[in-house]
Amino acid sequence: MATSLFSFSTFSPLSSVHIKWSFDVLRQEGCYYLDKTHFIPKIEALRVPAILSLRSCHFGKTLFLSTLSSYYDVKNRKRFKQLFQGLYIGKNPTPLASEFLVLELNFAGLRTNETDHFQVVDENRNAFVNFRKLLNAVILSNNKLYVCIDEYDGSMNEALKNQTPLQALTNHHKNEGDFKIELMESSFKQLFSILKTACDGGIARVFLTGVTPVAMAEFISGFNISVDLTLNEEF
Repeated sequence: MATSLFSFSTFSPLSSVHIKWSFDVLRQEGCYYLDKTHFIPKIEALRVPAILSLRSCHFGKTLFLSTLSSYYDVKNRKRFKQLFQGLYIGKNPTPLASEFLVLELNFAGLRTNETDHFQVVDENRNAFVNFRKLLNAVILSNNKLYVCIDEYDGSMNEALKNQTPLQALTNHHKNEGDFKIELMESSFKQLFSILKTACDGGIARVFLTGVTPVAMAEFISGFNISVDLTLNEEF
């Protein structure tokens, strides 16, 4: 997210700068952190169950998502002051701070060169069944779930880089590439259908990051409850 607020934490001035560390580790190690936490109340003020933020590579999407995860995670309730002292949100916490169970997902690591990664084998290995069970457990525990999805378009964009799947998507040829695309599309639509139901029921909130809107348009078009912040000047 773009920002005009360039305030740093008050931790050690000689700390190193680490790009790939999580928010939690950065704060524990006393590293510099560009404070973007003033966006959290603005995001909550939108009063929507799902947010999509598309930014170019190396824009800080993963770190901001990690910040949200640490902020909302109920397990950090006793560590809140330690993690957020000196930051905007530490001085101005919202009522939702440390109020969610958090699920972190990253789709960049999904392999797209083999179709069996997108097939349902049995219940013990079916992620959709397990995810529904997880949501049921959240409901029974009287908690709510915050789902952080990083690089939601990563694996889909990787698949579309290959000539054969891309040709299959545009020309609808019934070949191996077409079969792979159909499996991926079906898998992602099932996942986001479950998420939409959870969001509609007030059980979950979702924050997605990515680079391109192509994946959203082609693969998870049914997930029509998200608000896209990409062109919103406020963010």
